[in-house]
Amino acid sequence: MKIAIIGAGLSSCNLYKNLNKEKFQITIFEKARGTGGRLSTKYIGDKFIDHGTPYINTNNSALSKFLDDKSNENILSKINNNYYPTNGINKLCSSLINKEDLVKNTRIIKTKFINNSWTLFDENNKTYEGFDFIVYTIPATQILENDFDLEEQTKEDLKNVTYDAMATLICHREKKCTFSFSEFEKNDMFFKVINNSSKYKYEEFKSYVFHLNKDFVQENISLCKDEIFKLVHKKIKQEFNLDLKDDFVVIEHLWKYAFVKDFIKKDFIINENKAYAICGDYFNAVNLEAAYKSSKETADEINSIYKKDKKC
Repeated sequence: MKIAIIGAGLSSCNLYKNLNKEKFQITIFEKARGTGGRLSTKYIGDKFIDHGTPYINTNNSALSKFLDDKSNENILSKINNNYYPTNGINKLCSSLINKEDLVKNTRIIKTKFINNSWTLFDENNKTYEGFDFIVYTIPATQILENDFDLEEQTKEDLKNVTYDAMATLICHREKKCTFSFSEFEKNDMFFKVINNSSKYKYEEFKSYVFHLNKDFVQENISLCKDEIFKLVHKKIKQEFNLDLKDDFVVIEHLWKYAFVKDFIKKDFIINENKAYAICGDYFNAVNLEAAYKSSKETADEINSIYKKDKKC
């Protein structure tokens, strides 16, 4: 039996890990260059910059057990109840799947359920046919924006999910610097300032990730990405008399669906007759806890539906 998973964040990869590999042939489709989603890592040569979630802290016992297991595998390092990546936080996702089953740089924009099987279409109009089941794990808004063949009630459920956006500045340079960004941490324009090079104990390579204040981003979300970051650099120049681009390579990133505000009060959505499911970080909670629980329970349900005495 062939299953297609759209997205390659924690929900997707944990779903993949928990599906029965003896019964299912699984393919993951991801628009980016690799796994991660919000657990994203940029590679600058042999250096890592975690520009999404820099580390994980949770009080959820099931997620803690999962993270402890990953610490034992040296994917993470546990320090004072925080879980830090050892070689890029995206490895938390990639360690859960077989890379041969990941189709990268492929944005699926349309799905059609025809003659009891699914056909997927990417943005270049390439088709992928013959899937018996499909699971959507991307943000609810992105599901609604695309031409996905879903029931009307499912679409109504997804419309109730809302998000806050996040903007980040990723700054790096190949040599030591004497900059201190302590004043940035005190400024209400920033939600979080991460010394990424310190986390990885890099000496010659310096990298920082600046997460903008959520309120600032929401106030300006009607602007295009370039306009938002033009305003950011202007405010930094005014506040600190500093142009980051003079001393760093600066990468600007806008996460439109960074923080779930309103979630669906279910563990997942599944339609057995039409052979699709939806799971992610917007079911019965928010963010990583929801992503882990929703994907695990979705996998359990799919495994149960297609149990051994059922032809696959």
